[in-house]
Amino acid sequence: MHQLVKRLIDNLNKSNAIKPLLYKKTFILLVKCEEEHYCIQLKNVQFHLVEKLECKPDIVLEGCRKGLQAILLGKTLLRESKKSQDIFITSNFRKVLMLESLFYLGNLHDAAAE
Repeated sequence: MHQLVKRLIDNLNKSNAIKPLLYKKTFILLVKCEEEHYCIQLKNVQFHLVEKLECKPDIVLEGCRKGLQAILLGKTLLRESKKSQDIFITSNFRKVLMLESLFYLGNLHDAAAE
């Protein structure tokens, strides 16, 4: 799971398609998978893996490994997984839509390579 999160962060930082979506945006995403926790911070149009949370996350995404992998790889839409209760998300609707777009657009490069 750690490698998948790192790859997503790398893809997001390399993608020019998402830069306009991120202008002047900051947030912290907490991904919880069984006993693993990953904090991803967006600041200054760059994503970073944060070791220790110093404030409350803006978005919390939690679920089983299989469900989270499908979302992080852009194979399943975030709202579909939430509806089928494969994952749970704590955030407002606007941030859910943005996150769904980021997961999809962040994986376009990998999909094109396949």
